[in-house]
Amino acid sequence: MKISWPSMITVHGVEQRQPFCYVDFYCSEDAKYCYEALSLYPISLYGRPVRVSHASTDLANREAGLKSVMSGLTTSLYEIGAKVVVRNLDKTLTEFEVTEFFEQFGAFAVPPRMKRDELGAFKGVAILSYKDFSFSDKLIDEMNDKVFRDRTISVQYARLEDGSGLLHGNETERANAKLIQEEERKYQENIRKQTLEQDRANRAARSDDTSWRKPLQPRADVRRP
Repeated sequence: MKISWPSMITVHGVEQRQPFCYVDFYCSEDAKYCYEALSLYPISLYGRPVRVSHASTDLANREAGLKSVMSGLTTSLYEIGAKVVVRNLDKTLTEFEVTEFFEQFGAFAVPPRMKRDELGAFKGVAILSYKDFSFSDKLIDEMNDKVFRDRTISVQYARLEDGSGLLHGNETERANAKLIQEEERKYQENIRKQTLEQDRANRAARSDDTSWRKPLQPRADVRRP
């Protein structure tokens, strides 16, 4: 595990640590367990509540209203544009609860992005990016202007990040998504074929190995001096 603690220079020229850090796990399952455990069972450290969020991708700073501290990060290559913005959510929701409910409509391309203010409080707006447009279309059809946790929520496609004012979910994105998904299908099929071929080769090597049939050689009686 590796911990990175960002810092900044104050107006007085003093280096000061930011009130957050990035934790890199060696295993994705460990990161998932930590995220889900701390989201489901919040803890306090030195009297302050500990909040956790995914940092696997850029938080879409213009959407989240946060200053970038890792400008080198880019949007995940696995996002196809099936990105929706959910507004008027209950501000007491945790990332775990948002993930648990909205992943019922389909698999996420990246973890949900929750807009927060400068103090880290949830602003009631979340950005969801799905792996397929059928998932985002289903969410909009079934949940837009519907009640969730005693609040009527709004679910619409998010604006493109290029500042054009256009929305995600357009025909160009959908056409590109089909190409990406086809390439991914071919890749997975190729991996499956290679795995099957390797399994067959391993079985053939085991069947050709007759060393186990040879009788054991009696061990010579070694006498100690």
